[in-house]
Amino acid sequence: MRFAEVAVDATAGYNRTFSYAIPSSMTLRPGHLVQVPFGSRSLQGVVISLEAVPQVPQTRDVLSITSQEPLLSDTHLKLARWISE
Repeated sequence: MRFAEVAVDATAGYNRTFSYAIPSSMTLRPGHLVQVPFGSRSLQGVVISLEAVPQVPQTRDVLSITSQEPLLSDTHLKLARWISE
């Protein structure tokens, strides 16, 4: 199974990512906009990276892809990481 590290649009997500399982029917790349469960809500987020192992023992699945092509390029993601540091 593969996992996505997602930066969500929530105040609790400031300067960190959350691990989500990628369903086998879904193809994701860094930069994709996705909908993910976050507590009792569904939030939009950006896939920051793909990982073989999640940060936490239990994960929830990515719900859907909002954009068919990644919205952010590798350059944009590097800039976002630099700004967040």
